[in-house]
Amino acid sequence: MELNTRTVYSAYLQTCMLTKRPFVMKPFTTLNERFDIQAGVAPATNDYPGLGFMVIGNGGHRMVTGAGGKTKPEPIQHLATDAAPYDPLPWVLRLPSEDLTSTERANYALRKEETYDGRTYIAYYARRLDFSTVVPVMQYITVDENGDQTVTDFEPNNSNLFPTPQNLENTNVNVPTGTYVSASAKILIPVSAWEANELINVAQVKYADPDYAIISEVELVTGVNKTVSVSGPSGTFNFNEVIAAQVASHVAAFYPVRFSRNGFEISLDVGATEPLFRLVEATS
Repeated sequence: MELNTRTVYSAYLQTCMLTKRPFVMKPFTTLNERFDIQAGVAPATNDYPGLGFMVIGNGGHRMVTGAGGKTKPEPIQHLATDAAPYDPLPWVLRLPSEDLTSTERANYALRKEETYDGRTYIAYYARRLDFSTVVPVMQYITVDENGDQTVTDFEPNNSNLFPTPQNLENTNVNVPTGTYVSASAKILIPVSAWEANELINVAQVKYADPDYAIISEVELVTGVNKTVSVSGPSGTFNFNEVIAAQVASHVAAFYPVRFSRNGFEISLDVGATEPLFRLVEATS
């Protein structure tokens, strides 16, 4: 099971939507504040943020020494209250004279100027996601004693409409079984050779070392699109920015981009991935 930490900000947004109450953007919760991009700009009343962006970082792992003195990456889990990656990594870092074209810019958000080694660059921290082909499903997931999973579709039947009370112990401990249900929506995100090489360039500029082009934390982000005026080498232009950008979930990953410069794919589950356990009697 992938290490996926849903945030309290996602739960709060979902609660607002389910109860049809206004979403209130709390301070110290947005990536706009973290990057100082349209910080404090809130959406209109009853304009709910939607899931549609991905932010990455290279601070979600540590190297540990295992058997035989071999080193390996170990994920560093996020807390449900973490509002940003440990070490955010831009998708693109370009000199202003080499900024993305309008067509290329349409795929990104959280645009800002940053300075490295005395030179100004344009950074893009969020990548837009396309959910047009995503099919949400409900699943049964069974985990055996070795941690291996068996996944089958959950199809409700008449017994779900006429449930039978469980006969739970009132003296012993009732524990979850290894079987649970989950709502799932999987998405396969292609990272092209062009994007991989942009990430390698990011590491070269930011760290002077392309080996730091490692994606070890992936953040699924909610937000609201807003057209803003930004500056470029040829003057100002309109850009489709994101406001109220909040991390919905942190996903542990490990993609050493320098060794995948021809492109790779990131597989994510954007559904409600929390295990909804079923209880059974347990004797002690």
